Formats: sequence, C-alpha cells, structure tokens
Amino acid sequence: MATTLPRNKTLRRVSAAVVAAVLMHRGADAAELSACIDQSSPAATMDARIVEAVARQIVMTPRIELFDGSSDDDDGLSPNEFRKLLAGRCALVMGFPVDARDGSV
Repeated sequence: MATTLPRNKTLRRVSAAVVAAVLMHRGADAAELSACIDQSSPAATMDARIVEAVARQIVMTPRIELFDGSSDDDDGLSPNEFRKLLAGRCALVMGFPVDARDGSV
C-alpha cells in the first residue's frame, strides 16, 4: 500500500527537486540560491517562503531579489527582459508567468 504525503510536504519535495534541477547547471553558484520574485504577484510572500524553505532543504543561503513585473498593459515583462533577468541575476524566477511555447525563453 502506497503512503501519501501531506500536501505541503509534497509541495516542498517538488519545489526542492525543481530548484535542484535549475541549479545543476549553475554549479558555481551552489552556495547561494538566488531567486527573483515578482513583487506585483499576489503570491509574492508565498514565493519567498518557498524559496527560503527550499534553500533550507538543500543547505543553501537564499538571496531574494524583488522586481516589478507589472506594467500599464497586461503583458508585463517582455520575454527578452525576462531572459536578461534570469541570466543576469537569478537562478530561479518566481511569480512571473511565462509562455515557453513561443520559443523566446
């Protein structure tokens, strides 16, 4: 009989796995988990807590940078600005929806 984990433990394990996969190609930054969080997202506080919890799980120091992903039109950041943010400052971007199907990210 399979055991089921409580939802929050499952979420933590999935989050840790995702972050670990992202960080595998950023080995030089392994001591610090850099995450950019969209401060205009209603989930910004929860995103910060997830980053902190995942960093504790994988024994890293969290570094959270807030950015404003809102704009006057509903498009937010352009895919080009998003790529610069991810490549330049953050191993992980939270709270910012991106449609990867367009091939620009």
